[in-house]
Amino acid sequence: MPPKKKDMGDPKKENINSVKSSGKNKKRKNALVSPDNLNVDSLPEKRSDYRASPCETMASQSQPVYMQPMNMSSMSNMNNYQSQPGAFYTPQQNIPPNTPYHINASPQMQPNIPPPTYNENFQKSVLDQLRSLDTRLNKLDLIETQLSNLTMKLSNMDVRVTSLEGTVRKVDSRVTDVETSRAFDSQTCEELKLKNTELDKALQAERRRIAELTSEFESLREVPDDIEDLRSRSMRCNLLFHGFPEEPSPAARRSENCAKTVLDHLVNSLEISHAHDLIKIERAHRLGAKYDVTKARPIVVMFNHYPDKMLVKQKAQEAWKKFNDSRKSSSYPKAPGARGAEGSDTPDANSMDETVPVQKPTISVSDQFPKTVQARRKSLLPAMINAKKSGKSAYLSYDKLYIDNKMYTTHTVSSSGFDIS
Repeated sequence: MPPKKKDMGDPKKENINSVKSSGKNKKRKNALVSPDNLNVDSLPEKRSDYRASPCETMASQSQPVYMQPMNMSSMSNMNNYQSQPGAFYTPQQNIPPNTPYHINASPQMQPNIPPPTYNENFQKSVLDQLRSLDTRLNKLDLIETQLSNLTMKLSNMDVRVTSLEGTVRKVDSRVTDVETSRAFDSQTCEELKLKNTELDKALQAERRRIAELTSEFESLREVPDDIEDLRSRSMRCNLLFHGFPEEPSPAARRSENCAKTVLDHLVNSLEISHAHDLIKIERAHRLGAKYDVTKARPIVVMFNHYPDKMLVKQKAQEAWKKFNDSRKSSSYPKAPGARGAEGSDTPDANSMDETVPVQKPTISVSDQFPKTVQARRKSLLPAMINAKKSGKSAYLSYDKLYIDNKMYTTHTVSSSGFDIS
């Protein structure tokens, strides 16, 4: 059998043990050194005979100690503290603050504790980091202020949005009401349109009816003219005799023969000798319902034949013309006649007699007209008289006035120049 090799120590295990011992040494060193009992003059680096250990050399570098590589040879001494039976930690209870944590160690271990170091670069780095943190905190404060303002604005906006939502709800409700009212109004408008259509139809019917009534009214306005014309035609053969005395007693008035009275007047006054035989009277009576003592009622006579009426009217006009002519001639002396004896300057006595004036007729004769025509003739009579006084030829025919053969009515007589009204 091959000979057994001598058990050599594992370098990895040795390094681990050295690290453990160095950690224990660091705990012991930290327990002995504190800010209260630290004497700067007694620090090893202040002495002239001080020689920095590898760990101190690592702490003095620009990098932190935990970032620099460790010397494994220096850590081998740390394992010795673990292997020694006197090296152990004693727990400290009820230790007041700022009291250094003491590690109970054997007197053989205390001279090997490295003194604490003071690194200015590390302090500067910490201060720079603190300043950076302060700057960042200031920025965070600013951001917090901005966030607070933004939160406040958002809160105000939330309130406004809530108010706007309420307003929108109200507007929506009003719009709904308006739409409902609009629907009702639309229905009402449709009903009004239907009623308007019905009223339009009724109005058209009424207009047609009014047109018909207007036409009928115009035709009715022509009816009085037609009736008046018929009345005038029915009175075409009538004559009015004014001036016949009327009996005062009612019995005598009832027994009065108006036709005989008129015929006697025609024979005696108008010199119509054959009146009783040739002229036929259909009817003759007093015109008017009541007897008047102060004024005799005229007699209206209806002849059977129109020529008989015209003959009587002509004779009556001749009688009045003869009277007017005799009245005019009696106001002037008669012209001298022939001499009574030949060669004698003295006129004959018979030539000096004057014309005997004709007696004025007591009975006047006129045509009978309806009352409307009689009223129009009465309004035209003053213009006729004025025209005659001016030497114009004027006469009345029915309800029209003729002056120099120019016709005038009651509407145009004012333009004739002879109307006194």
